Amino acid sequence: LANDILGNVEISAYPVQIGKFSITKFDENFTNNLHWKDSTNFTKLTEYLAKIQQSGNSVGGIVEVKIKNLPIGLGDPVFEKLDANLAKAILSIGSGKGIEFGDGFQLAKMTGSEANDQMDKTGFRSNHSGGILGGISNGNEIIFRFVVKPTPSINISQKTVTKSGEETIFKAKGRHDTCIVLRILPVAKAMVKLVLVDAICHQKLISGENFNIVDYREALDKIDEDILIA
Repeated sequence: LANDILGNVEISAYPVQIGKFSITKFDENFTNNLHWKDSTNFTKLTEYLAKIQQSGNSVGGIVEVKIKNLPIGLGDPVFEKLDANLAKAILSIGSGKGIEFGDGFQLAKMTGSEANDQMDKTGFRSNHSGGILGGISNGNEIIFRFVVKPTPSINISQKTVTKSGEETIFKAKGRHDTCIVLRILPVAKAMVKLVLVDAICHQKLISGENFNIVDYREALDKIDEDILIA
């Protein structure tokens, strides 16, 4: 249903950091089971993860998401900001602990003249804001990154307390993920799709466009959700 509404909108999600390793030379065509886009340090990364696994520990990472071909004007300047809704969806995923759009936290050290996305006749000359200005999509590619914390259930003894408040040592048993980043990739894409579909249908509603059967189905699902919450 979401794919029908999104049409040619393209969403990609991949890790740009896993543990202490970061992408240094991005290669879109490099394929592997980790969805890692850097062939220069891939072997060292796999060796590093093997050592982490053998020690019973875990590592986190950073995932980058890109959205292409999204219509201009999606979102609202106050209550339905597109970046705010995307942030809520992403941080609702387990282990998500931080998010940034465009240049993100690097904007803190820029001046206004450096950070502003200036325009000419061809459109925006930069994309420091990650494709969203004032809560509304501006036609640029939407780019954001979010932090995934290390899997908390590790095969290493750790201090904790019992229900009665007494200190004790706990060691988790069973199978554990060395890095949960890979499992989060399809989840993140699914959450993004749901947010974008809501934004597209909301825009159709306020602009008075004609709905088709798919739009009505999505609207009914939204009403069902509101009823359940009530």
